[in-house]
Amino acid sequence: MSIGSDRSASNVSRIMDSFLERHHLLVEDAPWELRPSPLGGLGVFAKRDLHPGEVIFRDYPVIMGPRCLAESTDICVSCYRKQDIIPCNKKCGLSLCTNCQTSPDHKRECEFIRQRINVEITQELTHYLINSLAPLRSIFLSTQDKEVVLYLKAHKGHHHGFEVDLLMDKANCKMAQEEKEFLKFVCAVLDTNAFELVVRNGDDQTSLRGLYPLGSLANHRCFPNAFHVFDDKQRMVTRASVFIEKDEEIFHSYTKILWGTSSRLLHLKETKHFVCKCERCVDPTEFGTYMNAISCTRCKGNVLPILPQKNCDWRCEGCMKVVSVKEVGKTLTLIGSVMRSFRNCNFNVMYSFLKGKLSQMVPDSNQAVLELKCKIIWYLGYTPGFEWKDLPLETLVLKKRFCSDIIEILVKLKVGLCKIKGLLLYEIYLCTEEINKRKVNTVEKDEVDYLKEAIDILKFDASASKLITAGRSDLNGNGYGS
Repeated sequence: MSIGSDRSASNVSRIMDSFLERHHLLVEDAPWELRPSPLGGLGVFAKRDLHPGEVIFRDYPVIMGPRCLAESTDICVSCYRKQDIIPCNKKCGLSLCTNCQTSPDHKRECEFIRQRINVEITQELTHYLINSLAPLRSIFLSTQDKEVVLYLKAHKGHHHGFEVDLLMDKANCKMAQEEKEFLKFVCAVLDTNAFELVVRNGDDQTSLRGLYPLGSLANHRCFPNAFHVFDDKQRMVTRASVFIEKDEEIFHSYTKILWGTSSRLLHLKETKHFVCKCERCVDPTEFGTYMNAISCTRCKGNVLPILPQKNCDWRCEGCMKVVSVKEVGKTLTLIGSVMRSFRNCNFNVMYSFLKGKLSQMVPDSNQAVLELKCKIIWYLGYTPGFEWKDLPLETLVLKKRFCSDIIEILVKLKVGLCKIKGLLLYEIYLCTEEINKRKVNTVEKDEVDYLKEAIDILKFDASASKLITAGRSDLNGNGYGS
């Protein structure tokens, strides 16, 4: 099949409407439409005013599979469970749970692998197969679904399609030239457009990548006006995070909200192959958050890149001292090295670094500070020896303050509703509840408000289902009302 040539808004809209209709997600008088974007190509635009929290669209993955370069092979490649995993009984090299051994979807993949691969299936080859599974699944798509894929963007980098090359090289996989070219195109489409999602089964979770056609047509901005979660059927639910006026373009973020400009630009260039030029990226202060700043060794002022999108020198806002990009790099490398060492560290070590050495190197709103505060927030209350009952009052107050600090940054970034805000609000609620337990007959109105807002933000998110169930139980059980 040839790559889609007619990428007009009307033609791509027709293809998207047909796809959504096949998955029972097409909404009459939908609040969005496709139009040419000032950024190039197509974008998703609001057909009417959209209010914060309003659902804009739901989408379904045309392709879904394990993330590329997944480390573990101990998952069922059909349902993604991690229990009762055994090798395929027909020896295709893939692992499945006992329920999925005879599933129709696996039968197709199993037959393809056994017919095309003529070498012994080793553990190494199983790893390559799992990494290649998402693009391989495009072979089994219907003609209509292949058309959907062919009309999506594909930024080609030097490494795109390496999964196919590995299969050809390591597995001696037989493949026609047209089939090989299609698979390489699909690899490029996945690299450009795939979303990461987490599938939960009990206490286990598996990180996957899914290609959501409509979601992939929404352009990126580092302060998005929409956010998305994934429900229990792996459907993407995209909602307005702020008020969106009629005719305004709808933006996702393809990167982490709490990353500074340097980290975001590098990530977008390496994974999505473009340089973002949004208002946040061109503002050295990032809307006054100083998330990308380091501290001046002379006056302790904020040192920022003179041109955020260039590999250039930095300058202190206070004393105007110029710092070479090489010196900045040394500081950031040192911080990054220490941060990576905190994967298994306890609260006391992390807090000591936060209030000591790190506070001398960067301002309190720097990306590294926010990252460390997040580590501490989800360490306290959930780690043996630091569970809720173990935390002294001053530590509960500290955790609550850290949550509020990060929410203040989110407000400055103009992102409105987002998943991280919902999770932080829930942690504030839990802190407040634990503090109130140690008082007599005290229920603060703020405590209930935190919980209600957290539930509203996270209500469609399958990965937060336990949290939502517990929160609703608290609301109803304590007579707060719903």
